[in-house]
Amino acid sequence: MVAIPYKADVLDFTPTPNELPPRNEQAEDAILGGILLDPTAIFRIWGRLKPEHFQVTANREIYKACCKLARQNKPTDLLSLSSYLNDKKLLAEIGGRNKLANLVEGTVSAVNIDELAALVIEKAVRKDLIKLGNETIRLGYDTQVDIEEVLESFKRRVETVVELETVKTEEELIKSRHDRLIDKLKRIYTTVAEPSLKHMRLKALADDTRTSIGFLESLYLKSLVGTCTKLMDYEDLKQAAGSSVRRWLQQGLVPLATTILLAADGGIGKTKLVYSLAKNLIEGTQFGDFLATGEKRRILFYQGDEQEGDMLQSLQMLGYEQGDLTKYIRIRFGWSFENMATLTQDLNEFKPDFVVFDSLSFGSRFSTVRESDSEFARPLLEASGLAAQHNCTFLFIHHANKGGEVRGTTAIRNAVSEVWRLTKSNQPEDTQYDRVLEIDKSRSRSSGKRYKLYFDPDTLAFKFLGEEVAPNADVSSRGTRGKILEYFRQHPNTRFTAEEISQFANISSGNCRRTLNEITSDGLLSVERKPGKTNCYYLEFTNGYNLNGSQIIYSTENQGLQPLSVPLIDDHTKYPDHPADHPADHPLKLDGISDSGDGDRVIGKNDPEKKGTPKNDGDQNRSPDHHRLEDLQNIGSRGDRVPDPLTDHPITSDHPSNAPLKSELIHVEAKPSTLEKTATTELSEPIQQPLFPGQETQVQTKQLEQIRKIYNTCLGQVKAMAEEIDPKNWRFTIITPDGIKAVEKTEKLGAYKPDNKLKNVLDNWLKSLTFEVIKTDCSPTQWVSGCKWVESIDHHNAMQKRHKFITPDGTLIDAFGFGCDRIRVMS
Repeated sequence: MVAIPYKADVLDFTPTPNELPPRNEQAEDAILGGILLDPTAIFRIWGRLKPEHFQVTANREIYKACCKLARQNKPTDLLSLSSYLNDKKLLAEIGGRNKLANLVEGTVSAVNIDELAALVIEKAVRKDLIKLGNETIRLGYDTQVDIEEVLESFKRRVETVVELETVKTEEELIKSRHDRLIDKLKRIYTTVAEPSLKHMRLKALADDTRTSIGFLESLYLKSLVGTCTKLMDYEDLKQAAGSSVRRWLQQGLVPLATTILLAADGGIGKTKLVYSLAKNLIEGTQFGDFLATGEKRRILFYQGDEQEGDMLQSLQMLGYEQGDLTKYIRIRFGWSFENMATLTQDLNEFKPDFVVFDSLSFGSRFSTVRESDSEFARPLLEASGLAAQHNCTFLFIHHANKGGEVRGTTAIRNAVSEVWRLTKSNQPEDTQYDRVLEIDKSRSRSSGKRYKLYFDPDTLAFKFLGEEVAPNADVSSRGTRGKILEYFRQHPNTRFTAEEISQFANISSGNCRRTLNEITSDGLLSVERKPGKTNCYYLEFTNGYNLNGSQIIYSTENQGLQPLSVPLIDDHTKYPDHPADHPADHPLKLDGISDSGDGDRVIGKNDPEKKGTPKNDGDQNRSPDHHRLEDLQNIGSRGDRVPDPLTDHPITSDHPSNAPLKSELIHVEAKPSTLEKTATTELSEPIQQPLFPGQETQVQTKQLEQIRKIYNTCLGQVKAMAEEIDPKNWRFTIITPDGIKAVEKTEKLGAYKPDNKLKNVLDNWLKSLTFEVIKTDCSPTQWVSGCKWVESIDHHNAMQKRHKFITPDGTLIDAFGFGCDRIRVMS
């Protein structure tokens, strides 16, 4: 074996060649000649080409004189420039008038002055690199200077050289400076955790850029709200979207990768509500109709409104297990939005699914702006970007104002995707612990829905009582809604068409479709829509694994979600693209499978056909956007049995109050289905299998629907009624508070739902009236005639409901409540 000696790095002390620094005198002369020929040419380059970029001293002085003349709005021709240099005693130093004349004679035009400027700048950059290298060598040998000072000096010099402008146009120059400044601000805001150090870094950056800290903060805020993507085509859009289906942490309540604002008055229990929701996300349990889409979610709390002891006591009373507190929860106290770098670090290290900020006011306590200023919403805009980047949901707890609205600037509400409002229930039969959760704004589901909750002061837990509906609202579809949701809860991650659900649940196709549309609009089910294919509905459960790697399935022997452990066989997150890919879950020839493109067959009282008469639609053309596994004969028209809410679905509740629940709060309790699915390909006797065992199957004609509602309008309580005449036509009636029938008309529904069409008829009637409205924002108050109603903003108190009117001159007026002392009808 031959030993090879270690070869250390060999330093090269070869002296640099004896060459002149990089320069291009011809380009410098051409630039100056172009400026003398075309006085407007200097404005194309003076933003980036500096006098120090010129290597020839005479050329540098001439260009400096041209820049001064241009700033004084004076021409830069030969005569003006000669006179200026002569007055400044510089004409002889630059070579006299002969020098200027040679520059003009040697130049043809100023067309290529931009390219010449870029060439001169490039030579200047190379010269600075050589100068930097020589200074670095000198500093390396100078042992009298501390190494920290040497490195700091070297860093500044390197940044100066690197940031030299080499762009070609003034627009590119400004854009380059802007991008570099925004990058520096992002690094400061996202990496500097200490507020004092961040302020010092901002001050240093402001001094370097000759701006102020206020300007830098404003610039950074505008960069958050003013960004947009490139111009996309359809393929770019699909790639950016990933999936067209909205994903959830709590189906229908907590969307994934978004921002939520929970506003409530003090003492309502908003923090305890969030603790309850977080516990559901960890355990994978449902909150009323809202199903958790996974379990073992990681929760990150930034707590400011509660002390450590109070928070620990609350979590223990709510039943948090110590193992969950250790593994799936992280907490910081005293955090503020000045510590955004800490938030970024926590997101990268802990990787939470749900982040809670309690509260927005506490996190902004060091802000120099007021809640009424739009800049107060800047942290929310930053959080929106972080939520999308880290695929997690941020919830901000905030206080409500005296009117129950979100306190502070409207920019707070506009900066988030979801707005919830938690209030006390004002129903006379409710207790002091009854609450109402309103989805005031949502970009993921229908908004305006209100849900009844009960706060248990003994356990600090919130119980879901049901959706709040008007006393005269139609609740006949509640039974169908409960059937469908229960079936999907027992079959997560399996896609079904509306026709399949219609057969499984033993309900008519039209009723099933209407109910599915209502459910999906509330976000309680996910729907996959593909062009040319039937819509597929499903419930997603994405985190179906225990820590030991076993898969989570659902028991069909107990009500609700019961996780069981079975050996991991397949990855349940790989869903089929269509029900035909899993025929065992989708029977082929069940009774009554008709074309999903057709409406439900309705037999009225005067129909000459007998009830139950089969309808042969085998030769009828089908809608091309509804798939069928095979053309089947329709065995008959079958409606769904109208449920009796008192006998079929008794009202049950664990409400501790002795006050009875109102009729609209109906909870459907039914045993899970053990439906045996079949894949028979032979048509035999009609099969009408119910969704739930033991439930009687009946064949009955569809009942004509009737909807009655009371609306709090600017005129007071108006009664509205919609009556189904036949499958296409409805009669709509509007009755004024005085009992006068103002509207009675028959129209087709078209694309509307019956209740939406009823509201549309009411709105059109109000818009047809002319009002006289009192104007209260002037002294003394005055009546304004000829006003037209625009819209009304919902409020639980009719006298605090705000109505917007527009005057003949186009001015908007707000009026609250109703009555002749504030709103009058003129015609």
